[in-house]
Amino acid sequence: MFKLKHISIYTFLLTVISINCQTSTSDKALYKWFDTTVGLENIGLLNGTAYTEKYRTSNGNHEFYSSSSFQAGDIVYDGQPYFDIAMKYDIHNDEIIVEVPTQTNSFSIQLIKEKVYSFSINESNFISIRDLTKKNVFYEVIIESSKLAVYKKNIKTSNKYYSGRSILYSFKNKDEYLLYFKNEYHKITKSKKSLIKLLPEYKKEISTFYKSQSELLNINYDLFMRKLVKELNNTLSKL
Repeated sequence: MFKLKHISIYTFLLTVISINCQTSTSDKALYKWFDTTVGLENIGLLNGTAYTEKYRTSNGNHEFYSSSSFQAGDIVYDGQPYFDIAMKYDIHNDEIIVEVPTQTNSFSIQLIKEKVYSFSINESNFISIRDLTKKNVFYEVIIESSKLAVYKKNIKTSNKYYSGRSILYSFKNKDEYLLYFKNEYHKITKSKKSLIKLLPEYKKEISTFYKSQSELLNINYDLFMRKLVKELNNTLSKL
C-alpha cells in the first residue's frame, strides 16, 4: 500500500518540476522535501547491501576519498536524484557507501555500483564511465568541454602489515587520467608526449603551454589540465 503511495507522490513530484520548469535550486528543494516526507528508509537508497568497515588503519590513514567520515553529497542512483545524503567514496574498492537514517537507527549501505550514474562529494563531481577496462568505473570530472574532456581515476593501493598481533592496512594515493576526444577515451600521463601523440596537429600549442606552465604542472596537474583544455578547446572551436 505504501509503495503505491510512494510511486504516486514521486510521479506528482516529477510532473510539478516538468510543468513549472523550476530552477535547479528549486528542484533540489522539492526533491529534499519529498525524501523528508516519505523518509529515506522508504526510498531507493536502501537498494544495496549492508556495509561494514573492511580495513583497520592507523594515523588517520584510510581508503576513502577526502575523509573516512560520512559527508553530505548528492547522487543520482537508479535514475533518481538524492541531495545532501550522508555518503563516502571508498576509492580502494571503487564503491559508494551511504548512511540511511530511520526513526530508531541508521544503516550503512553499499550501493549497487551499476546503478550509480553520478555523484558529488566535497565539491568534486564524479561520473560512472565504462572505460578502457570495459567496466563501470567512477572518475572525477576534471573538465568537460564541447571538444575535449579530462577525467581522473582516484586510486588508493593497499599495504598490509602487522602491529603486534594486529593486522593493519595503509593506503597510498595513485591517480590515472583519461582524455575524451572524438568519442573515445585515451589514457594519458603527465608527459606532453602523451598528449601530442593523441593530438599531433596541436603539437605547437601543447609544447608552448607546457613550457609556460611548467611550475603549475608540478604543483597542480588538475588545474594545469583545466587550463590546457580550455586553451585547446578555443583553438578547436575556430576550425
